[in-house]
Amino acid sequence: MTSRYSHDKGFSLVELMVALLLGSLVTAVALQLLGTNQRAFRLQQSLLDVQEQGRFALDYIARDLRMMGYVQMDPTGTPVMTGVGLQTTNSVAGGVTYPGSANNEGGTGNDRLTFSFYGIEDCEGDQPAAEDLIVNSYWVQNGELRCIGSVDPATRGIVLVSGVESFQVLAGVDEVQDSNPFASRYVTANNVAGQIVVAVRVALLVASEQPQQDFGDPEDFVVLDEALDGAADLQEDRIRRLFTTTVKARNYNWEAI
Repeated sequence: MTSRYSHDKGFSLVELMVALLLGSLVTAVALQLLGTNQRAFRLQQSLLDVQEQGRFALDYIARDLRMMGYVQMDPTGTPVMTGVGLQTTNSVAGGVTYPGSANNEGGTGNDRLTFSFYGIEDCEGDQPAAEDLIVNSYWVQNGELRCIGSVDPATRGIVLVSGVESFQVLAGVDEVQDSNPFASRYVTANNVAGQIVVAVRVALLVASEQPQQDFGDPEDFVVLDEALDGAADLQEDRIRRLFTTTVKARNYNWEAI
């Protein structure tokens, strides 16, 4: 005999609770993976930004430094302009006064690099009507590496890169007169007077724009002649990378080497 009542079909309360628990676990794992991937992406992006900023800045300065001290010769072989090279005292060009590159003149803990050459374009891309003395100056202000050229007297300079926490410069001097341009030692610009500069060493400490969470203990850095304490000077958890380059000075007086 067939029962008049059919059996109830569906999930019991326990089965529903188990399904909800499993669904919650899957959702939690998915959210955790999403958060991990987002942090990894931000970390990778910050690394790329720091790498790009540092390499661009060093390449820009190095290209400019290779012109340091270049002079134009007249038909007799005599320089038409003197006083070009690494500036260790105040210099005036194009109506603009530029501080020399003595240690810490660029602000607290940072150097200012100023040099001149005979050319057709300054670091801002401005060009004089004819070849003239070009004076370029690089310094750090509010975490930005800036440069100012002498062609436009009204200029206030341009920003090259941001996130620069330290900018240091040392001059390589040749102390032995043997016709071999070799940097015997590297000194700050206020110790260059009376010596032949055959190379310039530049270092930048570049930090990421955004802080990083749970990035570990702060790291100490030695940027040429300046030591930075990670716990005291570099308090924010940011990705940092040190960039250093040495540029050979091409235009020096061979008779004095």
